[in-house]
Amino acid sequence: MNKKITFTLLASTFLLAACDPGIAPTTLKHNFVSPSGAPSLALYTMFEDNTNYQTKSNPQLVSAELLGNNFNYVIFDSINGLRAIQKNEANFKLYGLLTGGNYFLAGIDKNAEAVPSADDYIVSFGQGLIPDIVYNYLYPEAPVDAYVSATADAASVLKDGMYQGNEVDYVFIAEPSLTSAMNDTNANTHGRVRIIANIKEEVEAKTGMPGMPQAGLFVRYDGFYKDHQEEVDEYLSFIDTNIDNAIDHPDVVRDYLNQFDQDAVKMKFGYNANIVYALQQNGQNRFGLVRASERDAIDINEFLTIIGQPTVDPSLIL
Repeated sequence: MNKKITFTLLASTFLLAACDPGIAPTTLKHNFVSPSGAPSLALYTMFEDNTNYQTKSNPQLVSAELLGNNFNYVIFDSINGLRAIQKNEANFKLYGLLTGGNYFLAGIDKNAEAVPSADDYIVSFGQGLIPDIVYNYLYPEAPVDAYVSATADAASVLKDGMYQGNEVDYVFIAEPSLTSAMNDTNANTHGRVRIIANIKEEVEAKTGMPGMPQAGLFVRYDGFYKDHQEEVDEYLSFIDTNIDNAIDHPDVVRDYLNQFDQDAVKMKFGYNANIVYALQQNGQNRFGLVRASERDAIDINEFLTIIGQPTVDPSLIL
């Protein structure tokens, strides 16, 4: 990738971000849409701004915005977003990656050495999208039997243990949905779910890359970024501040989100403040956020070449 989302931040300003989103004044319309779940953590300081930031639980509804005029920023599966832009000649380009590894394979009533096979009933989410691409690359001998729309739906399957009348063996799922499902004491499968594989670790071992290109930030190009690059770059620096806080200071994020009703936070983001802290404390970064300094190392076309997928037009990547 030829550019990073850059920012310079003194250590003392980390705590300030808990009280002030730190968004630079602007005359442009900076409005975002993203899936709920991990990518939304990069925009946690916009929780209250329902005018300029919307989330959608179904990723397909988000992808449709790449072809429309409703938003100037769209957060979506980086690979399939680029493919959609290329196919439809849409007026967006990829600004940078936000997440690079928060997928897990969970097994129900499985031991630690279990490996999925063609005899197992396997449920995944995001058919044809990056979760599907990665799963099929890692487990070609164990095809997915059924798909649900989003990771939140995968969590429902994991908690129930049944899907469409079938007993489920494995669920391909993302954080924070995985932890929420495993912590649900009312779930049919409570105490019976085991994490079989950390997909980021599996991908790193097989490809040699430090992650995978998951959610990316797309920016409207003609009439927006092309004409106002400096202002947009300055404005978007708050995202890198948010990501660094979420990785290095999850207590800051937790305290910020705890100012608000937690049911409302979960409704918008798909998780609450305590889940953020539990999954991000001690450098875990289970949300799989990617720092600005790390984005260039996850080269999308290199990744696609390694896993045997068609590459995308590099001119669509800023």
